[in-house]
Amino acid sequence: PMTTPLHITIGILAYNEREMIGRTVRSLFEQSVFSGVGATLPDVQWEIIVVPNGCKDDTHAQAEQALQAACANSKTAGVSWRVVSLERAGKSHAWNKLVHEIATPQTDAFLMIDADIEFGHLDTIANSVQRLRSDDHAWPVVDMPLKDFHRKTDNTWFEKLSMRVSKRRLADSHAGIAGSFYVMSAARMRSIWMPIDLSVEDGFLHAMVITDGFRQDPDYSRVVRADNASHYYEGLTRVRDIVNHEVRMAIGTVLNAFLCWDVLLFMTPKGGPGAGAIVRELNAQDPNWYRRMMANQIEIRGLWAIRTKHLWQRLPRWWALPPAKRIIKLPTTLALSLFDFAVMWLANRRLVSGRAVGYW
Repeated sequence: PMTTPLHITIGILAYNEREMIGRTVRSLFEQSVFSGVGATLPDVQWEIIVVPNGCKDDTHAQAEQALQAACANSKTAGVSWRVVSLERAGKSHAWNKLVHEIATPQTDAFLMIDADIEFGHLDTIANSVQRLRSDDHAWPVVDMPLKDFHRKTDNTWFEKLSMRVSKRRLADSHAGIAGSFYVMSAARMRSIWMPIDLSVEDGFLHAMVITDGFRQDPDYSRVVRADNASHYYEGLTRVRDIVNHEVRMAIGTVLNAFLCWDVLLFMTPKGGPGAGAIVRELNAQDPNWYRRMMANQIEIRGLWAIRTKHLWQRLPRWWALPPAKRIIKLPTTLALSLFDFAVMWLANRRLVSGRAVGYW
């Protein structure tokens, strides 16, 4: 377990979030560790670092204003903060800069949140940090990510359907990593480097965590979910936005599979320093290596770059149901499978046309 006292750096990576950053900072300071209402961690020293990257708005100024006001009213003394802007956009690039260069070397743990979330439980941070301290097997500790529909009492049928689909995903036997909230020891974070222009960084981070940088067989129990810990993120309601989001996630899943399981797994010696060191060297040698490698992986697969199992991912769970439930769930399963196929077809078009890497 992690020793006390702790220096925890709260990292907020932001891209054009002038509208939300203030609300997120206010929600952060309503947490019990800052408000004094509920569970507190008096032996923790807090530093908050906002990293606007490639922003075309005044996210930097809005973040400074919000942090200055929040710290002035905080019940926790000695909270330090900084806003460090980067010219280059990209979450993975900003992640590397924060973890390896911007944060103080005295950081014991990183608590990473997105710039557009609000917390559900007042003790989310306290419960997550305490779980990290008490569970030596845990690498990242995560919370429960919830669509903001969950706060409403008069949901539309579409919102109810969206929440049911999300609940089904979260019911998976293994906790996943959502980039919008997790806490992890600095030593373990600093063993990881992300490729510049990485597509969907939390999928890559998850693969690095469960394999210890591809030096061990996957151990999914390293990702642990804290009790009574949650945050809300914006749920999409327009069909076009939902499709674009799902296409983006599908592309990220495919590219992460290429990078992690077809490349890094075979490049990383079991007794070596891990895949993080390999990525660090590749970044230094050629910042565009990831783009070129992914383009090559797509090219060698021809006209269809997506693994077949991604097309029919819902069917094994449906088939495992009792026969009576299988009949009842058949129309919904078929409809969602057709939606998956449409998303994968659109994702494949972008992949094989060369417009996938970094297009968003």
